[in-house]
Amino acid sequence: MDGADADGGASARGGAEAAVVVGGDLDWIVMKALEKDRARRYETANGLAMDIERYLADEPVVARPPSRLYRFRKLVRRNRVTFLARWRWRRR
Repeated sequence: MDGADADGGASARGGAEAAVVVGGDLDWIVMKALEKDRARRYETANGLAMDIERYLADEPVVARPPSRLYRFRKLVRRNRVTFLARWRWRRR
C-alpha cells in the first residue's frame, strides 16, 4: 500500500482533521472521547452522555467546533415545520 496505513492514513492526521474525513456529529463525539490529550477529552462520562443526548435531540454537540452555519442547520432541522411554513408563506 505504498507505505500508507491500513486505515488510509487517518492515524497520521490530527484528531480534528480525521473527524472531518469521517464526518458527522457522532464521529466528532467519538473522536473527542478517544482523544489522546486528556485536556481535549470529555472531563467525565456524564459529559459524553450529555453530548450524545444533544445529538439525539438534534442540538449542536460540544465535540464539534461551533460555527454559525452549523448551529443554524441544527435549528432548522429541529424546527422543520416552522421553517417550511414560513418559507411557503413568503413565496405567496
